[in-house]
Amino acid sequence: MSAHGSLAVGRSRGAVAEVKEALVYLWRIPVLRVVLIVDMFLGMLTFPYQRLLPGFVAEVLSDSDDQAAIRLGLLLTAIAVGALAGSLVVASLPNKHRGKLVIGSVALAGIALLAFSASTVFYVSVGIVLFMGIGQASRQALNNILIQSYTSNEFRGRISSIMLFEDGVESLGIFAIAMLAAVTGPQFALGTTSLMMLALAASMWFLMPRYRHLD
Repeated sequence: MSAHGSLAVGRSRGAVAEVKEALVYLWRIPVLRVVLIVDMFLGMLTFPYQRLLPGFVAEVLSDSDDQAAIRLGLLLTAIAVGALAGSLVVASLPNKHRGKLVIGSVALAGIALLAFSASTVFYVSVGIVLFMGIGQASRQALNNILIQSYTSNEFRGRISSIMLFEDGVESLGIFAIAMLAAVTGPQFALGTTSLMMLALAASMWFLMPRYRHLD
């Protein structure tokens, strides 16, 4: 075997060993494992609505393709403004009650998405998506803070890599909700997603007291 081949095999084995160490570390830290699992489930529910937004705007909030394009841009801008506001609020908060704040952020995003799915008035929808942006960005920021807070320095890079699995899990959520939208329409699909978010927030509050009391 050439020197380059030996080096490649060594790197591969080293990468596999590091992944195993990270998984063992996760198994030994229950609170971190729970936060990561919850984060992935939340990603499945909180991200897909943006992928359905173009179809929703075209079918429910617009009368023409040109109007739909303009209104979609305005809605995405409003979401971004809300997300920026939510991130700034999280950055200014003290280091306590983060578990409760995550649950509150999920509930806020769920309520806003439920209202958005029921709205057929564009300018009302613009105001609603501001709160969706606040809830989603706050949830993401708080979850990331919690994960990094409960991870030792040695494993932060590897745990951050595991967090990237959320992108794949998000795709599963997008597929399921898109299939539902194809059968029932975008309003029903988004409304169903919002109810699932609210059910998850309620479960986190009442059935996961350890998560609720995370700082």
